[in-house]
Amino acid sequence: LTIAASQNPEEKNYWVNRMSDFPGCVSLPYDSPYDSPNHRKQDPRKHHPNTQKLETTLSTGLTERLLAISKKSPHRIHMMLCTGLLLLLNKYTCRDDITIGIPTYKQNVEGRLLNTALAIREHIDANSSFKEFLIKVSKTVFDADKHQNFPLSTLPYKLGIQKGEAGFPLFDS
Repeated sequence: LTIAASQNPEEKNYWVNRMSDFPGCVSLPYDSPYDSPNHRKQDPRKHHPNTQKLETTLSTGLTERLLAISKKSPHRIHMMLCTGLLLLLNKYTCRDDITIGIPTYKQNVEGRLLNTALAIREHIDANSSFKEFLIKVSKTVFDADKHQNFPLSTLPYKLGIQKGEAGFPLFDS
């Protein structure tokens, strides 16, 4: 990973600039039966292993509408869902600087995958329309994909970000 990190300084600079002054992972309150102050300090996932993953199903009607909109737009459904997730996290956390992880599978260095996810960091402007924010997110995803050959696992060390209890220090969503 160290060799891969030093091979392309343009990619390294992109990620260092993109993630500098990183505010930390989004912290959502857990919905758990442990309401006492002693239990709030503990990670509820230790008690409820199923809380590490949230699955949801969109209704058929909503899925069809999203697909129809994405067919008429240069922005695919993946971009719309990323944009929606960023806005949802903004509403739940009242933070305007949100980072999420999205899957990527393209890069392969010496027979190994470098990253399985890319960090998508956005600053949310309350005055922007959904369409404006969708365009911004799409550009960020495109740029992140273009610079995906930098091993993100080395980035927290380069930025001095400590690993938290949630796992990977750049995102957990």
